Amino acid sequence: MSKAIAVIPTLNEYKNVKVLLEEFLNFQLDVIFIDDNSSDQTQELIREHPLYNYKYFLIKRKSKLGYASACIRGIDFARERKYKTVIQMDADLSHSCKDLKFLLDSYENENADVIIGSRYIQNGSIEGWGFYRKYLSLFANFVCSKILKIGIHDYTSGFRVYRNEALYSLEFEKITVEGYSFLVEVIYRIHKNNFQIIEKPIVFKDRLNGKSKLSKKIIFESVFNLFKMKFKK
Repeated sequence: MSKAIAVIPTLNEYKNVKVLLEEFLNFQLDVIFIDDNSSDQTQELIREHPLYNYKYFLIKRKSKLGYASACIRGIDFARERKYKTVIQMDADLSHSCKDLKFLLDSYENENADVIIGSRYIQNGSIEGWGFYRKYLSLFANFVCSKILKIGIHDYTSGFRVYRNEALYSLEFEKITVEGYSFLVEVIYRIHKNNFQIIEKPIVFKDRLNGKSKLSKKIIFESVFNLFKMKFKK
C-alpha cells in the first residue's frame, strides 16, 4: 500500500473518535483530524494518544468553519507531506472500517484514480435512515446525475479514496461551496480533468452518537449550487 492518510473533520465526536483511534490501529495509514473547536474533549483525546504526531495528527481550529474548509485543510496537510493516497471519511462511524478495507483493496486492484464508497449501486445500502432523509439524498443524487452526466450514482458520498494526482490537480481556492456541494464539485472537477472514477458498494449506517447535519435547506442549497457550477463559464 502506498503511503496513505485519512482526512477526517470533527466537531464534538469524542465517543466516535475513541472508537476510530482503536480501529485505525489495524490499518497502515495515518490520520489527520481537523477539529472545529469541539467542546467535548475530542481534541484532548487525540492529543493524549501514544501515537499522536506519529500516526494520528490534529489540526485545531478556533471556531466552526465548515466541512469543506476542514477537508481542504486536511488535503493541504496531505499534499505538504506528499502522501500518495488520501482517504476521505466521516468521524461519526457511518463509514465502517470494514468498508474502508474493501475500498483500499479495490484501490490497489483497480485502475482508478478515485473510488467512491457508494450507497446507490448494487449491494450498497443505508441503514437507520427514515423515508424523509433517504428521499432527500436520493433527490439530490438524481438531480446530480441528470445535470452532470458523468456516469456515477452517489455524488454526495463523503467516503472516498483518491490517488494523489487526481486530488492535488484541483485548485481548491476556486471552490467556495460547503457541505454536499463541495463533495459534488470535487468529483465533477476531477472528472473534467480526465481522471478515472469508479464506485464500490458500502453499507452506510446512521450515526449512533451525536446529531446529523442533513436538512432540507442543505439539500436545496446543494442543488442550487449544482446549477451554478455546471453552467458558469
